[in-house]
Amino acid sequence: MYPTTPDVQKEDKKGGEEKVIPGFEAVFAIAGLLAVAYLIRRRKEMKG
Repeated sequence: MYPTTPDVQKEDKKGGEEKVIPGFEAVFAIAGLLAVAYLIRRRKEMKG
């Protein structure tokens, strides 16, 4: 059989170069949910 090559996908590509703020995506998710809730309430008030 042929010798196996190391799995390239398992290597950590970040290497500490990229600084990520924890919870940064969560802020956008919560803001999106609040915006949708605001639009739904506003739409109901216009009808009723």
